[in-house]
Amino acid sequence: MNIKDYISSGVIESYVLGQLSDQECAELKVLAKLHPEIKAEIESVEETMMTFASKTPPAKLKQNILSKLDIKETKVIPLETKNSSFPFLLVAASVTLLIVSGI
Repeated sequence: MNIKDYISSGVIESYVLGQLSDQECAELKVLAKLHPEIKAEIESVEETMMTFASKTPPAKLKQNILSKLDIKETKVIPLETKNSSFPFLLVAASVTLLIVSGI
C-alpha cells in the first residue's frame, strides 16, 4: 500500500467528519498505529477542521449569499369568496318538500 496515495484519498477527512463506516474506522485506526504518517495526518486534519469551525464568518456573508440568490417576494393574491345562496336554497327546498308531503 502506498501511504501517500492513501493519505490523499480523502479517507482521513471522511474519518474526521464521521462519514466512515465502523469497519472503515477500525481499519484506519489500525493503519494509524502501524504508520506514523497516517496518525500525523489525522491529527493535522482534526486541527485544521477545528480551526475552520472556530472562525466566525463575516457579518455580511449571509446578506451577500441571499442577494446572489435573487430571491423575490411572491405576491400574495387574496382569494375572493363568493357568498353562495345554495345552502339556504337547499334548506328551503327541504322544508318545502316536508310541508308539501304532509309530515
